[in-house]
Amino acid sequence: MSELEEKTKAGAEVRVLTSQEMALANDIPLRPVLSAIGTFNYGLGKALTNILSNIIEKENMVRDPFSFGEELKTLPKSFSNYKMVSFDISSLYTNVPLDETIEIILKNLYETHATPPTIQRDDMKQLLIFATKNTHFLFDKNLYDQVNGVSMGSPLAPLLAEIFLKDFEKKHSSSFTSMGIVYWKKYVDDTFVLIDSTFSAKDICTKLSQFHKSIKFTCEEEAANTNTLSFLNILIQKQPGIGFATKVHRKETFSGLITKWSNFVPKAYKCSHPRSNKHNVHTSDI
Repeated sequence: MSELEEKTKAGAEVRVLTSQEMALANDIPLRPVLSAIGTFNYGLGKALTNILSNIIEKENMVRDPFSFGEELKTLPKSFSNYKMVSFDISSLYTNVPLDETIEIILKNLYETHATPPTIQRDDMKQLLIFATKNTHFLFDKNLYDQVNGVSMGSPLAPLLAEIFLKDFEKKHSSSFTSMGIVYWKKYVDDTFVLIDSTFSAKDICTKLSQFHKSIKFTCEEEAANTNTLSFLNILIQKQPGIGFATKVHRKETFSGLITKWSNFVPKAYKCSHPRSNKHNVHTSDI
């Protein structure tokens, strides 16, 4: 029996590695995407997601671009005198250290959390390992095991990435002030930061990248001539001494086209367009 037959004899599907182009300015890297639906540990991943979702701390997290835009307008006017910087983590999902993240989860569940789960700690650890490290997929007709990192398409992937990053923040937040960081808000792997203008954004980026061997940061500073910076789908304009203004940010790939109502696509997608436009109008004040 071949290795592929051995791993599929229980009737579970084998994931096929596909890719998704990322719209970036200088190149077009491929983001690996693995659909976990139908695989042997998909149901376990869904069940663990329900258990683990309660241990994520919401502090410094951005819920969505619209609420973030509203929060910016409530900041003290003095904050508009700081420099705007966006820090991004390169290839976060594929660099999440699984062993370390599993230990973070166990510590949160059984030492920090007020009500530990009824599952024994060792059993929970084995379930987490089974749901993450015992993963295989096909690429170019070859069978591979994924032994580290998480893949887009797994129900646990966003949760594990968030748990790892929250622990990263807690461990190093005491150093942020001495590095010149005044304000820090994160949406998955993108972070909006206000820094003291006497500090160098590139130096801060270098220091952040030295905190953990698995993650590396890149940075983008505000445009000096317009005092603007794009973050998520928002273009933020700083008005020194006055505050912040926002409007919808369109990427270079934006065509202005929308799906025709008669097209054969789910109705939910069609209905989402007017809702998005409503949010866009609410977000824009530039």
